[in-house]
Amino acid sequence: MDQSTHHKIVSFIWGIADDVLRDLFKRGKYPDVILPMCVIRRMEAVLEPTKQKLLDTRRMLDAAGITEQHAALCDAAGQAFYNTSRFTLRDLRSRGSQQRLLADFEDYLNGFSANVQDILDNFKFRNQLPTLSRADAIGSLINKATPRPTPSARPTCCSRAKARAPSTSSAVPSGPRWRTTPSPPEFDFMLANPPYGKSWKKDLEAMGGKDGMRDPRFRVMHQGEELSLVTRSSDGQMLFARPARQHGVEDERRQSALGSRITEVHNGSSLFTGDAGQGESNIRRWLIENDWLEAIVALPLNLFYNTGIATYIWVLSNRKPAHRQGRVQLIDASQWFKPLRKNLGKKNCELSPEDIERISRCFLDFQETPESKIFANAAFGYWKVTVERPLRLHSQLSLKAIETLRFNSGDEDLRATLVDEFGDDLCIRFAAVSAALEKRLADWGSSDDPEGEDDEGATKRGLPERQKKKLLDARTWERDGRLVDVATRLRALLGDALFDDHNVFRDRVDAALKAAGIKLAAADLKQLLRAVSWRVDTAAPVIARVHKPGKVRAEPLRGRYAVSVDGRPAIVEYEPDADLRDTEQVPLLEDGGIEAFIRREVLPYTPDAWIRDDATRIGYEISFTRHFYQPQPLRTLEEISADILAIEKEAEGLLDGLLKVGRR
Repeated sequence: MDQSTHHKIVSFIWGIADDVLRDLFKRGKYPDVILPMCVIRRMEAVLEPTKQKLLDTRRMLDAAGITEQHAALCDAAGQAFYNTSRFTLRDLRSRGSQQRLLADFEDYLNGFSANVQDILDNFKFRNQLPTLSRADAIGSLINKATPRPTPSARPTCCSRAKARAPSTSSAVPSGPRWRTTPSPPEFDFMLANPPYGKSWKKDLEAMGGKDGMRDPRFRVMHQGEELSLVTRSSDGQMLFARPARQHGVEDERRQSALGSRITEVHNGSSLFTGDAGQGESNIRRWLIENDWLEAIVALPLNLFYNTGIATYIWVLSNRKPAHRQGRVQLIDASQWFKPLRKNLGKKNCELSPEDIERISRCFLDFQETPESKIFANAAFGYWKVTVERPLRLHSQLSLKAIETLRFNSGDEDLRATLVDEFGDDLCIRFAAVSAALEKRLADWGSSDDPEGEDDEGATKRGLPERQKKKLLDARTWERDGRLVDVATRLRALLGDALFDDHNVFRDRVDAALKAAGIKLAAADLKQLLRAVSWRVDTAAPVIARVHKPGKVRAEPLRGRYAVSVDGRPAIVEYEPDADLRDTEQVPLLEDGGIEAFIRREVLPYTPDAWIRDDATRIGYEISFTRHFYQPQPLRTLEEISADILAIEKEAEGLLDGLLKVGRR
């Protein structure tokens, strides 16, 4: 299609939208009407030559009592779809009343074959008909879409491509349905323009959720590691890359010498969203490490009708030429466009034939230029490394710290109020006060309860059921009371001295509990120690584990340190401080790898840091800004001075004018 014809069709379609739908639908809702009408009009134009033959065939089949008519009707229509309604869109232009027009138009739509009905249902086109009918707009819409024929007229709302059989499959079928497919279809070429920012939460839940994903397309084994290709439920555009690979580039056993080539149009979020190990990043990793990504082309802004966001063309192939293997080309075509004489929505530019040729030539030449950058695949990858630092604590069995254990189960303000009212019975004789407590909680926040009104944790509507259930659990009160009792006994045995080494304090507590015959669950002991300890940067690191010499070797960078414990050499691991935990992004092409990066960038500033190998993840992101950014030169001092002097001179003139007015 030449540019002139393309412009005429685009202007024609937008003219229909502006003439018929303005003030009836919001501009962003125009596609809900225009797109299905384009499809309907195109199908009618294709079916028009065989319409009478189809109707005759239908009458013959009905007279013969034949119910399975689909194959015969498709044959009569000469297509993989048909319409058995006696009406055409041109017939509907002459209806006198809106009610009659609506009924006949619905009859016309109902006449389409089942595969077209699936398309109309997915468009939800019938949902728009009541609005169109009430505004007396159905007739106008049909009249605009079916202009009266002229000797040079061509079917409107269509392209020159042959009409294809409508597909009845969804874009991302569920797992069980996919597994029953004998083998996915294969394609030599594919084009995809997935929706941006489209939620697929319902589909995700139907497929088992992120953790229970049943669809084998979205969990793959790669280099001995299972990768989840499940993206955020708020944006599923990258999911379209996975089925595309399933139908094309992933299968390298295809017989075609050219293999499969796929192009997809995405917005900028597909380049960088998703942290290392998350779905979007894993999809980029899966594409790049399998050497399927040939190039990404940055398109001009405001190229599309309803959005001005940045868009990018991804070019995928499983038959990269030898000179492209192991490399990815980035092309910045954002400045290659032709302005439109008149904006179409937000669209204010287009790619002229010269621009398209320039992009194609840049891709085929595969040369480094200011607009074309070529990188090794690994240049986009990085390790996300978790950096830990040791927990350092001071400890003291003070009365104030011990008292906080009384409300260790949470809801401190509520529990404090209840302890004031019910006393120690909550901890030692809960059954005796449970009924009164339940009534008290049921009335919490009522208008005749001044204490409830003052309590910030309550509301006029009462307490949430989950919160009440926890407060009515006798085990929480008993556990908290026992922690207070044990801590008080420890204070009597150890005193309230300050320990600047938590390791010593912990050993003293263990010895005291053993001597007193007190048994405490590990989780409860941890809660007690945490309640009477606090972070101090100068304190000794808290030891989490001690290894016997010879079992493991000291490796400070991995958190294993050679120290002396009780006068004997040992290898220890320290308790990490969650508040000091940090991450670093280390490029895959970093000289010396992770260790060299940490020694150069981290250890000089935090010598006690170490890396957690089991938390290291590989991620991939692509930044056009980083590679194509052109910094603007700073203005010279002379230019800045000249601007300041000009402003001062202008201000003086304004001030003189004000003073003259004042004298009058």
